[in-house]
Amino acid sequence: MTENINQRIMEKISKCLAMAKSSNPHEAEIAWRQAKALMAAHNLGRADIIASAAVTSRFNIGVRPPTWLIKLANTCAQAFSCTVITEKLIRKEAVIIGVGNQPDFATYTFDVLHRQLIQDRRNYVAAMSSRCRLSSKRRQGEIFAEHWVTSVWNVIAKFAEADPAADEIISAYIAKQYPEVVNITLETRKVTKRDLSAAHAGRNAGASAKIHRAMGQDHREQLELLST
Repeated sequence: MTENINQRIMEKISKCLAMAKSSNPHEAEIAWRQAKALMAAHNLGRADIIASAAVTSRFNIGVRPPTWLIKLANTCAQAFSCTVITEKLIRKEAVIIGVGNQPDFATYTFDVLHRQLIQDRRNYVAAMSSRCRLSSKRRQGEIFAEHWVTSVWNVIAKFAEADPAADEIISAYIAKQYPEVVNITLETRKVTKRDLSAAHAGRNAGASAKIHRAMGQDHREQLELLST
């Protein structure tokens, strides 16, 4: 069964299940029988139907993405009731899983905030004393970035859109498509006295990320983020 045909069947089953909730008993019974028949004919279960409602968005994050990059992707995903996982292909990809337009919002948010973070980090490191060792500049840059991400959540949260149905759909999709996925705890670098300045600067810069709203084609408030 091709992906397009499979999707059409899923959509038909979903419509039947929706009609099965009709207040008209006769109509509801017919719809329920049709849904069961289709599911049996194509060897599909309830989990398959639930998972079919999931939508994904992908973007490259490099072969060895730094911790702050993964955390930024997680932050953007969580704000829109999505989950992010990483895949090792030819290049490493992040996959944001959610429902409706939420993965697109999360991906767009990540893309623009990532550009802001890169620029802010570059500016901070460039302003450091020329007497600082390269290794020190790299560490300070990483500390800056990690705390930038921590702070930017407060900005994104103003536009967060929770979807109560998303968790069940995402869980079903991951169980079906990524049964061997493993949760990894991301550790933040320990901040020493020498790092306090970088951490403080990162938090201030992250809190200054620019976000504003715009009207979308579906007449809902959508995000439009402006890079600095």
